[in-house]
Amino acid sequence: NIGLINSLATFARVNKYGFIESPYRKIIDGRVTKEVIYLSAMEESKHYVAQANSSLDVEGRFTEEFVVCRHAGEVLMAPRD
Repeated sequence: NIGLINSLATFARVNKYGFIESPYRKIIDGRVTKEVIYLSAMEESKHYVAQANSSLDVEGRFTEEFVVCRHAGEVLMAPRD
């Protein structure tokens, strides 16, 4: 981990190797599930990560066709599926 961290985010944790892991909810078939996975920064860069404030319908599906997300250090618009 680069830099000095004075306090961790509320739900973050430190793994057995000393890396900070953040919680993420999985998306399956365009629907946000209740399943939570923890990813380090290196693991996160391999996945598409949508913003937590993305608009969802009552079933947990994204309301917009394209969602703002991060992937491999870039911010982009990805299809909701």
